[in-house]
Amino acid sequence: MKYSPSPVIAILILATIAGCGDSTSGSTGVIDRILPPIGEADLIEVRHGGKLEPFLQIAEPSTIEELRRFVNSYPAGWSVPFTGPPVGQLYFDFYSQGKFVGNFYVGRGFFGRDDEDFYSRSASDDETAKLTSIVGFDVLE
Repeated sequence: MKYSPSPVIAILILATIAGCGDSTSGSTGVIDRILPPIGEADLIEVRHGGKLEPFLQIAEPSTIEELRRFVNSYPAGWSVPFTGPPVGQLYFDFYSQGKFVGNFYVGRGFFGRDDEDFYSRSASDDETAKLTSIVGFDVLE
């Protein structure tokens, strides 16, 4: 006996596949999320992507606050890409009294944050240039 799926089953399968996309998340992500703001910080450690050890510490309160405001100005529009999280070129790890309070990273054309998952969003050249001006060095070199 030859088995052939019924048209109803075929339609359900197609509807399920089509339903996997979410028009609010764009073509590169599976969800659109609002991330919590990064709280007060007194130190930022800067790392190159893939390295655990920081190459720079930022302890200047005005720079920390300006960078924190910059990161927190992007509360919405974060998604988890279908292809997996992109690896940043530069990571900024925020600390308050020695306790990790959040991170932010940058790569060509995107910003990233970790909050129970690895989120990213697109970043324009102007946005990346603003980040560069805040920290005082080219974040993509």
